[in-house]
Amino acid sequence: MARRSTHHASWLHLHLAVRLSFLLFASHQLPRCSLALSANSSRSSSRGTSRVPALCRSQEAAALLQLKGSFSFPTNNCEFHTKLSSWRSGTDCCRWEGIRCGGITGRVTALDLSSSCPQACGGLHPALFNLTSLRYLNLESIDLCGSQLPESGLERLTNLRVLMLESCNLSGSIPPSFTGLHSLREIHLSHNTLNGNISNLFSAHSFPHLRVLDLSSNLFEGTFPLGITQLKNLRFLDLSSTNLSGGIPNSIGNLSLLSELYLDDNKFSGGLPWELSNLTYLTVLDCTNSSLSGQLPSLTSLIRLERISVSSNNLMGTVPATIFTLPALVELYLQVNNFSGPIEEFHNASGTLFQVDLSSNQLTEITLPIGYLESPPSISADIPYLLKNTVVKNLKNELLRQWDQGRGQSTSIVAGLGPHPDWSIGVDEVFCIKPSSFY
Repeated sequence: MARRSTHHASWLHLHLAVRLSFLLFASHQLPRCSLALSANSSRSSSRGTSRVPALCRSQEAAALLQLKGSFSFPTNNCEFHTKLSSWRSGTDCCRWEGIRCGGITGRVTALDLSSSCPQACGGLHPALFNLTSLRYLNLESIDLCGSQLPESGLERLTNLRVLMLESCNLSGSIPPSFTGLHSLREIHLSHNTLNGNISNLFSAHSFPHLRVLDLSSNLFEGTFPLGITQLKNLRFLDLSSTNLSGGIPNSIGNLSLLSELYLDDNKFSGGLPWELSNLTYLTVLDCTNSSLSGQLPSLTSLIRLERISVSSNNLMGTVPATIFTLPALVELYLQVNNFSGPIEEFHNASGTLFQVDLSSNQLTEITLPIGYLESPPSISADIPYLLKNTVVKNLKNELLRQWDQGRGQSTSIVAGLGPHPDWSIGVDEVFCIKPSSFY
């Protein structure tokens, strides 16, 4: 009881002290930020006065206003114009929409004007390069009206970590000065009309910290940039639709931390290098429609692979049986190639495998366990005949008359006819005749 009374008295004393402290603060009409800091006043006093976030530097505010003035807006009804409406002279630019500053220095560290405003038009104003503390720059989907990356100026942004200029209507080549951005972790330049040869643009010296490189959907020329294979920290690489030619270098196996690789829609020659098996962190491999030839390499070491697409190439030979047993594989697209021979390893297929397309090849047999009929993956194939326990998607009804082999035993045909098992409901053009209802 004594302990409870003592505790109550102490609490009352503290309550009165706090209330008195509040009244004293109020009587001196301290600003709101002081009240917010009062709870930590005793702890702060030993370290001195608490820091107040610095205001934006006047020269950087002026640079931002110059950048704003470089854009034209035929209409005010767009998100981009709304963002810039908060950019007003005489106000703290650290409070402007799309701006973030360093709390101590007041320097601009982030600029995010990403939006979609087809009516806006502008360029990369030189004033932008006066923001030398910038770490994050995002102008995604802003129409830069066919502007080119400047020959000089961009290299002044030596602190830049993330550069996002996707879908900005950029044209021209990437200038050599771009390689001066040594601090970059992410480069996003996709969906522009950038051109020129990029074979010598990337190296470990220029971009030692780079983790994400997306150059997709541009008009480059030349071969696969060998310097990219020196970027040991790279996790994401997208060179799809970049008009690259030549072979995929064996040194791509040096990118041991790579998680996603997109090389689709290019004009490569030769095959997939066997060194891909070194990319043990890879989850996505997409080389669709890239003029590849040769055989599909063994990928058994890629235990994290979830999606493989090598469709619409000139790959040949047998499909490696082990590809179906990759433990994380969900999607496998091998259609429109010249693969041949039987496929008999579906009985060992990974339980994660859901979507498989083998159509438009020269395959002779595809054998599945009967259990796949109850809850099968989506299987697509064009083969000349069906054997025991075969499941096929998109089988044209008019071809059924040619496929008499194996009928009557435990053949399972997927076609546009019924009766349809439960798993086919809601799936376009995927139906099955179960063995029990075949005759």
